[in-house]
Amino acid sequence: MGIPYGKVDDENRFGLSSPYPDFEDVFEANDGSIMCPQIEFSSGSFQGTLDCLRLNIYVPATANVTNPLPVMLWIHGGAFIIGSGNRPLTGPKFLVKHDVILITMNYRLGFYGFMCLDIPQVPGNQGLKDLVMGMTWIKNNIEYFGGDKNKITVFGESAGAMAIDLLLLADKEELFHNTIIMSGTSLTTLVVRPPDNTVPIVIANKLGLNTNNVDEALSFLNTVDPFTVIVAGLGLETMPCKENKFADVKRLLPDFPINMKVPRANGRSFLMGFTSDEMIYEFANLSEEQFQQLDIFNETISRTFHFDKITHNDIVRLIRNFYIGDKDFTREVKFDLADFASDIRHVYPTERSLAKMLANGAEKVYYYKFSYVGDRNYMRRLLNITVGGAAHADELGYFFDIDYLSEAGTLDDFAMVDKVTTLWTNFAKYGDPTPEKTELLPIKWEPVIQNSPRYYLNIDSELTLDQRPFQKRLAFWDLFLKAYGEHEYGFARENSASYVSSIFLSVIPSLVTIINNLGL
Repeated sequence: MGIPYGKVDDENRFGLSSPYPDFEDVFEANDGSIMCPQIEFSSGSFQGTLDCLRLNIYVPATANVTNPLPVMLWIHGGAFIIGSGNRPLTGPKFLVKHDVILITMNYRLGFYGFMCLDIPQVPGNQGLKDLVMGMTWIKNNIEYFGGDKNKITVFGESAGAMAIDLLLLADKEELFHNTIIMSGTSLTTLVVRPPDNTVPIVIANKLGLNTNNVDEALSFLNTVDPFTVIVAGLGLETMPCKENKFADVKRLLPDFPINMKVPRANGRSFLMGFTSDEMIYEFANLSEEQFQQLDIFNETISRTFHFDKITHNDIVRLIRNFYIGDKDFTREVKFDLADFASDIRHVYPTERSLAKMLANGAEKVYYYKFSYVGDRNYMRRLLNITVGGAAHADELGYFFDIDYLSEAGTLDDFAMVDKVTTLWTNFAKYGDPTPEKTELLPIKWEPVIQNSPRYYLNIDSELTLDQRPFQKRLAFWDLFLKAYGEHEYGFARENSASYVSSIFLSVIPSLVTIINNLGL
């Protein structure tokens, strides 16, 4: 635990990291508590250090250099501002019992990982480049831990899944082989933004430095405690970005994802999907007064598309009518609003990315919907949600031995643990989640291939193979983009600095909700 793979530059904390120097002596890798600077969501307190580029390796006793095992690398979510690969949230025992090596990894978050400036010192996507560095370390060293360097599956949820999908666009060296994308893709609404040189200036001014010079602001912020920087920058976006070209600086994303092909999809298999009620957690516990203050259709379309005022109003009315008709914003429409938020942020982007994978030569895609509701549903339990289906991140309690769920779980819940971990590890081992029917998995999961039915596995108490999840809702968005896709921000054009990330704006209320529910 806590193996360092990279080192942050003390003189340029917001810029690129470098590989960790070779050890001169034995390194005691026994600290699994290290995380990158953030406001930790379960406590609301500041935690972390910039010496955070660490990874944890969990190895079954069956692994050795003559019997190398498949490797599963977990990339955590958290809207690119929170989260870690630490033991409390990513306990390994459910996965390693299937004879795979589990690796979890940290990468820089917030301003330190995703400040994106129009200068070579801070070109953008530093956190993604941390991931590439960590993956390179794993590729070069995992065989010494009994891992098969030619059988590495990378998997992640939410922002972690988005990060993985963005790395697929980069067409870099072969660092992983199988890919599992859970509730987030590179086509998630406005996940990539243009550079913005004002961010360090705004933060520096808040902290007492009166300057309009980005270099002066950065020099100052490099001397400031990270917690102070994070607090001063609350409300400013920090997301992956379209990188400008600079001499001698590697760039991952030369364009917005909607304009980029996926060269690494060719000939590959993927596993991807979402939960049955992704965004119910944002609406389940709102009061009537809070519902009356919502303006979700207008705000979302403003952030996602650019229309003239008259067309914008018509579009908002069209979408509102599709989801709630003439009803007012009350608790009565909470499920309908959750459907809209789920579709725009997770469900339709996944469907769209699946189609893009196939168009770029993917051999097959295993498509799923996680619908199970039990005592280990992560988000439902965290926020005391008692209505709806499986919420965003709910499936994590069935993949990981999470500390706060240590006492949770019925026999049915642990049967679900066995089902999903077997499916996922089978995919890592064989490229097929159901290579054969068993008593545990009595169904063959048919993949989606070019011109095939849109099969998906509904993961519930009983596994069922269905076709086209949320058919009418996804058909609506297919038709909508055919008519208005050229108005989507990022579509084959440079965007203005006023372009704002819907992902960042949506996560702030969620964090506030979490903190309030925990009484912090």
